[in-house]
Amino acid sequence: MSSVAVVNTWRTTVFRLTVAYGAVFAVGVGVMLAVIYWKTASYMSQQMDHIVTVEMATYASAEPEDLPGLLREDLHRDTRHVNFFGLFNREGRLIAGNLLRRPAGLRVDGRPRDLPVTPADVGEGHAEQVRMAAMVLPDGMTLVVGRDEVQIAEIRHIILVVTMAAVAVILLVTFAGMALSIKPVRRLREIQQTSELIMHGDIHRRLPLAGTHDELDMLAHIVNRMLDALERLMRDLKSTTDSIAHDLKTPLTRLRTLLHRTQSQVQSEGGSVDVALVAQAIAETDALLARFRALMRIAEISSLMRREAFRPVVLSMLVRQVHDLYAPLAEERNIQFTMDVDDDHCAVTGDGGLLFEALSNLVDNAIKFTPDGGRVSLALRGCREMPGPMIVIADSGCGIPAADLPLVTQPFHRARNHAGPGTGLGLSIVDAILRLHDFQLLLESDGQGTRVFLKMWGETFPPGPAV
Repeated sequence: MSSVAVVNTWRTTVFRLTVAYGAVFAVGVGVMLAVIYWKTASYMSQQMDHIVTVEMATYASAEPEDLPGLLREDLHRDTRHVNFFGLFNREGRLIAGNLLRRPAGLRVDGRPRDLPVTPADVGEGHAEQVRMAAMVLPDGMTLVVGRDEVQIAEIRHIILVVTMAAVAVILLVTFAGMALSIKPVRRLREIQQTSELIMHGDIHRRLPLAGTHDELDMLAHIVNRMLDALERLMRDLKSTTDSIAHDLKTPLTRLRTLLHRTQSQVQSEGGSVDVALVAQAIAETDALLARFRALMRIAEISSLMRREAFRPVVLSMLVRQVHDLYAPLAEERNIQFTMDVDDDHCAVTGDGGLLFEALSNLVDNAIKFTPDGGRVSLALRGCREMPGPMIVIADSGCGIPAADLPLVTQPFHRARNHAGPGTGLGLSIVDAILRLHDFQLLLESDGQGTRVFLKMWGETFPPGPAV
């Protein structure tokens, strides 16, 4: 692994947390084992001192002629061979016991001490450290009592093994954390490379998703949604610019032609003006102004500053107002216009006027493109049975060609089977209003009518109702 990769790995949260937890665990285990060893060794040393002191007092109280026999009996019962006894005469010769000689440096004061011994003192196969005490008996002989510290050595060995095992586990966890950090570092590098491509103009690219639903996937998903919105805005901007250039070329040309003809008439007929030509020029100018006003309204609606004036809006009242407004028009054309509201208290936060405008535009289109004697339905599915409100508008009109469905919300685009007056900006305004209110706009058409769904973002659409 290169130095750069190691540095990048160290910067990851996974690796840092692993190292931090490993260090805390290591310190905790070390302190715990040290305390256990210290307490255990201290306790066992105290027990050894007590045993040595009691045995020495017992032997010192025995009759001098019985003492060698007592030592031999105790040595016979010592199956673990941890006890050491020695009874030496005034000349230092061993009378009874398993000590080969009196260890050098042993103080004869009756107090137990740790004493280093050699095989010449205790024989082969014994510890090198013995807890030992010596005293002079009343008859002048010297009694030595000792106990092997093998138990303390065993505890020391066990704690050492446990410590080594803990260190091995900590190292294993640390390396596992490093291994687990390699994949996030690689994913971050992929995200960085993709971001560089996006910054250089490849706006169609998206950040990679690993499918693990971790924090990197969550972040990548959020950024991808943001990129989708930016791409849509850029596409809409380009489409709007192209549409303006294309759509305004013809009326401007006609307006120039009319003005030129009017100028020619004035010059040729001595000042008389054809009123019809002037009216046509004014009409063309009004049409151009209407389109520019619609574009400016889309820009105004899309501004998030409009959210500052949002208030609670009861959707059932909104739906009823729209139905009451268009019911006479539907009745005049013998169109069956029905309304279905299943929740009278369903409300959202928004601009009631804008929502009324969007809903009115959709209902107006449904009635406009439905033949006489047809059907139009307006339904509100409230918040009780679903995670969010949904408004459905369905008609039995001519429908929208499948190729036009993804494009009808773009400025100046009109479905090829929808002839008649209009600027082609109505659905663009509706789409801007709905996006401002976090609503989705979905259109379905099967050639026998159109169904329009208005649903809060993040929810899926159920199958469309039959008209």
